[in-house]
Amino acid sequence: MKPAEQQQSTATQLPEGPGWADVISIWQAAFFTDSNRTVKEVQRQTYPQLAFDLFDACRQRYLAACALVGAANDLGALVRSVQPLERPFLQRVYRKIAAFYRFAFVGDEQLSLPLAHRPHAEELREAWLKFFGTEAQRLAGNDRFCLAALRAVAYQPEPPAAAAEASAVDLLDTRYGSFCLQRRLQLLKLAINAEALESWRFLEEVDWGTVIADPRCRPDPPV
Repeated sequence: MKPAEQQQSTATQLPEGPGWADVISIWQAAFFTDSNRTVKEVQRQTYPQLAFDLFDACRQRYLAACALVGAANDLGALVRSVQPLERPFLQRVYRKIAAFYRFAFVGDEQLSLPLAHRPHAEELREAWLKFFGTEAQRLAGNDRFCLAALRAVAYQPEPPAAAAEASAVDLLDTRYGSFCLQRRLQLLKLAINAEALESWRFLEEVDWGTVIADPRCRPDPPV
């Protein structure tokens, strides 16, 4: 099976019901004006696969490091045995990433135009998947987050798993900064390319003049 076909096949096999997509509580507002239900529904539907993708990115990095130094340990054995879509995990981590995406990049609800070439929800889904894929790789490259995420999955349902996920969420809190209205309005006004928003984006006091001057942080040109 070709990679594209395999990805499509996996996507069509995502489990439904309380065991997966419905287990992620995405509807509660994470900040003032957090009211775009279309994006939240997209994030709810994509939780099963994306949560595993984040875990797998961390797992691949960890197992590669173990192989490089010839190390074998219990954590490596546990994470190696986790199968795709085996059980829900990393709900709090996923909610935090999803909330930051809505905070930094998502404005008010919009309706699809009658003559639009693509449904608006489809465009929102594509943008969210693109952002999450980039962010998952960045987070997997952070040593502390990588270990916390792996322990949060490997040690389920024991208390150390909850403690590890809490640690991962704390790291995200530091990474993303406060969800205050002023920051949100500034980010939305700039219409920044999500893939370019990296090193300076998590600072509380951003030099917005520098940001605007950085060509990497300008929005994509219209197609």
